[in-house]
Amino acid sequence: MRRVLVGVLAVLLGLPVSGWLVLRRQASALGARLVEDAQALEALRFSRAGTPGNELECLGHHADLAPDSSRAVPWTHPVVLGIREGSLPIDTLPAPMRAHLDAHTPWLGSLLSCAALDTVAPTTGVGPIPDVSHPRRQRVPRLQESVMALLPLRLRLLTATGQPDLATAECTAGLQLALDVYRLEGLEGLLGALATTRALVPACGAAADAASPEARRAHLAAIERLRAELPPFSRVMQLERVQSSLRLFGAWLPPDLDARLPPGARAATASARAVTTERGLASTTALRLYWRRFDAAMRRCADVADLEEPTRTTALVDAMKGFESPTLHRFFTSEPADLRYQLYAQEADQVKVMLELLAAAARLRDAPDAAVPPGLTRAQHDGLVTVTPVMAELSTLQLTVHLER
Repeated sequence: MRRVLVGVLAVLLGLPVSGWLVLRRQASALGARLVEDAQALEALRFSRAGTPGNELECLGHHADLAPDSSRAVPWTHPVVLGIREGSLPIDTLPAPMRAHLDAHTPWLGSLLSCAALDTVAPTTGVGPIPDVSHPRRQRVPRLQESVMALLPLRLRLLTATGQPDLATAECTAGLQLALDVYRLEGLEGLLGALATTRALVPACGAAADAASPEARRAHLAAIERLRAELPPFSRVMQLERVQSSLRLFGAWLPPDLDARLPPGARAATASARAVTTERGLASTTALRLYWRRFDAAMRRCADVADLEEPTRTTALVDAMKGFESPTLHRFFTSEPADLRYQLYAQEADQVKVMLELLAAAARLRDAPDAAVPPGLTRAQHDGLVTVTPVMAELSTLQLTVHLER
């Protein structure tokens, strides 16, 4: 009997030790890959012709100084909406809002000049793995909101006062800044890119329609370049896997691996460790065991993310079934993983379609017989061509092209 009791005791003691060893080995294997991926993201940078400098460092500096323009010039104000969409002239803008626009035009112009710099690279508070606790990170949304509030009105003002060539240049600069954040940050930057592009398209289209042929050609070339630079959604999902893994599982990286992480990633793992101390042993163990399943499901999502619709949505929904974990539901009221990736893929498509819309309208202005991409329709009447996206979410977004002036 004594031997039996000793054997039972050994098993009972050995199971936790074995479980701990399994979790430790899993954390080391998955963690090593995660560190390599995080280091690659921190080294991510893009270059184009321009003045030497980091565009996102310049953007971050302007975020520190951003006005609160979304309050002073609210998007939902009917006059602001009318001016943005082109149904009202710029001189109907209420005097306090016009004063705010004029007062902050120097800040806006200085911000747009950041687009002339030749490098897009991570910087403090902006990048693939930013330190979300950094004060600059908290100010970036205010910058984006101020651009969406001010720049469409600025473009309308320039066009109305005989400066459409300048308006097209400022349009492409504003689009570039928003899209470059998306290129570097993935889903973290998608909403800002989508909202900014949607806010700018009507005024950009009107400026290009009124611009000189030379300015319009430069505008078209810039829009086509921005369209070509959009990241494939598979790369967006790869970014999401690393960003989410750091938040969910970074607490269990061995110290030697954690020390190799970039600063923003270490801030994420530190935050994850703080949250972990608030969980019980059972829920912590369940989440640790979930890491391998999560990693595999994220990789499957990335593998199918570039398929054509409707195959992509079906494949993403099927891949996301890999996130399901009945055991985890005993400890968490909601899924740790975001299960809306097919919707984010559709939002990324909207950005692409809006750039195609701008390019098609600019092309038609000087080549009326030019074909439009499959995602757009055209209707011609009395010397005007109206170009409209087929996508239901963008069906109210139309650009009118004057074939003769």
